[in-house]
Amino acid sequence: MLDAFACLLMALPLVAMSLVRPLGFGMGDSKLMIVVFVGLGLSGLLALLIACAGGTLWALVSGGPRASVPIALAPFIAAGAVAASFPW
Repeated sequence: MLDAFACLLMALPLVAMSLVRPLGFGMGDSKLMIVVFVGLGLSGLLALLIACAGGTLWALVSGGPRASVPIALAPFIAAGAVAASFPW
């Protein structure tokens, strides 16, 4: 019970970001991260870190800081969840 509460508490800043600036971070990304946090526990933080790093690298490669096209974060979250689920 405490682990599920901690996972939801970790996802609270993501939900707040999607409510404050919905064009920058969508509610679908927040819901996906909640599922990842509940499924992986504390390894969900590693998945989030991998997703942010992958999204940043993709943004830099695809157009740099001047690109005005939004990048979907969900594929990077899914790839981060797969990578974080492997026993390293």
